[in-house]
Amino acid sequence: MLRGAVASVLLGLALGAMARGGSAGSPGPQFWVARRGEARVFILGFGEARDTSWLTPSIQHAFEASSQLWLENPGSDEPDSRDASAKRAAAERMEKLGHESGRTLFDALEPPVRKRIVDFMAAMSDKAQNQYIEWLLDFLDDYKKGLNDDDETFGWIEGRKLAVRSLDRMRTKMPDLYQVMQPQRNLWWARKIEELLATKGPYFVAVGQLHVMGPDGIPRQLERLGVEVEPLP
Repeated sequence: MLRGAVASVLLGLALGAMARGGSAGSPGPQFWVARRGEARVFILGFGEARDTSWLTPSIQHAFEASSQLWLENPGSDEPDSRDASAKRAAAERMEKLGHESGRTLFDALEPPVRKRIVDFMAAMSDKAQNQYIEWLLDFLDDYKKGLNDDDETFGWIEGRKLAVRSLDRMRTKMPDLYQVMQPQRNLWWARKIEELLATKGPYFVAVGQLHVMGPDGIPRQLERLGVEVEPLP
């Protein structure tokens, strides 16, 4: 299943690198395989990239062998598992966020961007929404301080867990946001991967690198579900 513009970009980069024979050399990105019997789901944690140096032979082989590509795409295409009261509260927040009375941030956004913001934020509590904006502003402040240099931004390509600072900040300073973005979202992915393992595969899942890191990352969530998961070189 190819999902959204990000899927097209990733697929285009991968196919281009495959034509050139992929990338060999240093250790690559955080790359995992979940197994159940003969079924397999490959899991790639990725970030920004200037080129296709992230496409190691292991990733290339898994990509070519997979029957479907699943990509992180927050939004309305995921099953809504909330109860009725949570859905009503989200609908009220969506209506409030979409209402234009005076000049607001949303007045400055183009309609497609506004809809994406509304859809994304409506699934969060007011507290989590506030913490998400705070988390993004802190991330931008890090750039001003020179903390998010090229090594921090592109280090994921060589498997370095440099984004852990950002994840730790979310966990310690923004607990409501952390619950939405990590335990809840990663558990959804873990359950989806478990479903895929029950069918013929293999499959290839690509998500932002934060989702494969930490105590509530997808690999740890899979282990809690009793799924065998291991890192690949």
